[in-house]
This record gives sequence, C-alpha cells and structure tokens, in this order.
Amino acid sequence: MKTLAMACLLIAAVSSTAAEKTAPSPMAFVPAGDFALPFRSSLSSGVNDGDPSVSLTPDRKPLPSNRDSTRNTLRVNGFWLDRYAVTNADFLTFIREQPSFRRSRIHILFADPGYLRAWSGDLQPRPGSLDAPVTSVSWHAAKAYCQMQGKRLPTTAEWERAAASLAPGRDSATQERTILAWYARSTQEETPAIGTGTRHAYGIFDLHGVIWEWTADFNSWNGGGVNKRGVRDEGLFCGGAPANAAPNTSYATYMRWGFRGSLKPDYTVATLGFRCARDEIQKGE
Repeated sequence: MKTLAMACLLIAAVSSTAAEKTAPSPMAFVPAGDFALPFRSSLSSGVNDGDPSVSLTPDRKPLPSNRDSTRNTLRVNGFWLDRYAVTNADFLTFIREQPSFRRSRIHILFADPGYLRAWSGDLQPRPGSLDAPVTSVSWHAAKAYCQMQGKRLPTTAEWERAAASLAPGRDSATQERTILAWYARSTQEETPAIGTGTRHAYGIFDLHGVIWEWTADFNSWNGGGVNKRGVRDEGLFCGGAPANAAPNTSYATYMRWGFRGSLKPDYTVATLGFRCARDEIQKGE
C-alpha cells in the first residue's frame, strides 16, 4: 500500500505543474466530425474518461450518448492534435525536469523493463536519434509527458478520426498501400524519421507509417478482441480479423485495433510512441 501511495504521488506531482507549461510543438485543429467505428453496432466502448485502469464491465453504460448505432459512427468534438509525434529530444527535456521518469528511476508500476531500451543511459538517446519519435515509453510516461505540456493523450476516437483524414491530393488507395508497406518493415530497422509517414488533413503527419501511438483509452474498446474485462467475445480476432468487424474494414485497421487490445499501461514496445492532444479552446479561455 505504501509503494502504491508513493507511486500515485509521483503522478500527482507531474499533474500539479501541467497548467504552468505551454505546448512545445505545433498543433493542428481537427474540427468536430464522425468517426467510423470498425465494428458492428452490437459492440460498444467503455465510458471511463480515458483511464485504462477503469475496467469495462457488463453493468457499465453500454454505449456513449453520442453514438449513432444506425450508421455505426461516433461523433467526435473538435480538438487540437500535435502535428508530429513526440521526439527523443522532446522527451529528453521532459525527463531532465522530471527525474522520476528516467530509465533508472521510473517506478516498476509505471513501466516494464524495456522502458527507453534504445537509450544508452538516463539522458543518452541513441546517437543521431534526437529528431526521431521517442519509443519504448509506457502509457503512464506518455500521459505524464502530455500533462506537463498542459495537454493530454488523444482518445482512440480522436486519433482514428484524424488518421482517417487525407491530405489534399492523396487518395485512400495510396494511403492504404503506404500503411501496409510500413507493416511489412522489419522491426530490426531504425525508426523512420518524422515526416516520412502518411500525410493527413489539417497539416497532421505520420499517424501511419512511422510508429504506433498510445491513446488515452486504448483498452476500453472491446472490439479489439479482449474479453478479460467482462465483455462479450463477439469481437475476438480469428483468421486475421475480428468476427464482428464492420463491412469493408481494412486489414490495416484490424491490425491496429488488435495491437491496442493487447496492451497494458506499463508495456513498452520498440515501435510504440505517442503524441498529445488538447480540448478545443472556447472563447474567453
């Protein structure tokens, strides 16, 4: 109990300074719009305020109030999203200010042993990688970073809405080929540079083709095939796709949702990083 209390105090210390920080990287505004769910309307999302520590159980609200089950879509409010993923240089600045998130000091509750595995020390990213996206960071560390910037992690619906958009002159077939080519890369290769992945509307880059990215509520969607939180098995993956997938759902989408469903908040993956989001700023704020 004492260990857990100390760990919670570390997160609280980061949160307390968040309001004093300003965003270090450019952000783009994504207007309100519909996010097409990749699963049939019988599947639902948890309502847990983006906190993966809250379990989805049968007695929780089955559908969010803005869900349109007829069209199998979810309405997403306008929000701000970082144009690029957080880089090693960005994260280095963060851990200089927050030593408790350095590789040698992060609490075992907040990250598995692979945390920042490519770094040679607490403050030594791999040579030549400062402008590359930071990877091997846990959900807890990503959340703490965003809080320090006065931001937050994007929700899955927000991330998917931005990722589904296309930059002017791009078509969905080309976008799909770019995504699948990235999936085919060897995991032994170096992380691609920022700006080399997909281009999207609103001046957003690399939501596909560079790294996977954490979302705030990554494990609250039962469509990813995870039933250990008390949900039905209808969305379980089998034969490379979820049994309850919506028609015309792409293979890349199957892979992305399946990957999210396998994660836990302390997990670190060599190809998993993040970017931050912020609520739409109302007039007078």
